[in-house]
Amino acid sequence: MDLKRLLLVAISIAWFGTRNSMNTTTIRTLTWIGMIGAMVTIVLLLQTSRHTSSGINKLADNVSSIAKPKKELLKSAKKTIWVRTVSPENDENPAYAKRFNEIMMLVDLEERKRQLDALFQEWTSRDAPAAAAFVLTVQDEDLRKESMLRVMQTWGTQDAKAALAWAKDAGFDTNYEREVAMSMACAQVANTNPAEAIRLALQYKFDESSVDLLEGLTARWAETDLSAASDWVIKQPAGEWRDKLIQSIALEGFDAAPDASTQLVLDQIPAGDDRDKAILSLVSKLAFNDSDKALAWVESFPEGTLRESALENLSLFQNRQRADKPF
Repeated sequence: MDLKRLLLVAISIAWFGTRNSMNTTTIRTLTWIGMIGAMVTIVLLLQTSRHTSSGINKLADNVSSIAKPKKELLKSAKKTIWVRTVSPENDENPAYAKRFNEIMMLVDLEERKRQLDALFQEWTSRDAPAAAAFVLTVQDEDLRKESMLRVMQTWGTQDAKAALAWAKDAGFDTNYEREVAMSMACAQVANTNPAEAIRLALQYKFDESSVDLLEGLTARWAETDLSAASDWVIKQPAGEWRDKLIQSIALEGFDAAPDASTQLVLDQIPAGDDRDKAILSLVSKLAFNDSDKALAWVESFPEGTLRESALENLSLFQNRQRADKPF
């Protein structure tokens, strides 16, 4: 029988005995039986309640142990996404590999980036080939590219030739990743010797397909020695690649010598779309500093598509300037 029902029966019997006016042995016996039964039933109910509460607590503990805190789940996710396919214990530099995996467990992205920068700078300074080889095994593409740039930035400062030689034959997933890595090494050389950076870029087969790199290196060279950079560019074989380098040189020297830069474009780039684009870039640079002077210059152009395009660009530029001004 249900304990609650049993309690009701016992209480009813006890109540009946206390309310009955018959003072007989039978009635007194029923009263005692009812009272004792009620007390026993209450004790049983209390024990059942404690067992039930204990069971609920155990269930809650089990659920709590299954449901990891948010941070732990995030760490597990990061571990699945970021860590390498190769066990760090198999590396030449297990301590650095282990630190990499530990850093990738950090939830704070800014702190993670700061520690990764420090890790690869230290590792590359001690053993650049091992650090670069490790980066090639990183699974995530974006992380692999960012980490390789960190390595090549440090390595290029230390020994650009060694960095370029390694990257040239390393097992990159794509040629694009290879060229980005080699470009970073060249860029470090350009900080102190732009001419040498260009020489290395050409030595390691950076040519027309890497025109953006060479444009940047040439502009860097022009910052320190405009005449030497111009002489070098002029001697390059004719073609679209050379025209872009001429434009880069002209833009760099325009503020200091606008007439000479303009003449360089007119003399060295054949008439056509490439020359027009170079002239328009010079107009835009002048407009940024003095839009009225730029307009006066463009109005001196002979009638034609170049003049029309330049006037249209200036109009758009001036409208944008007016829109940006506060009321």
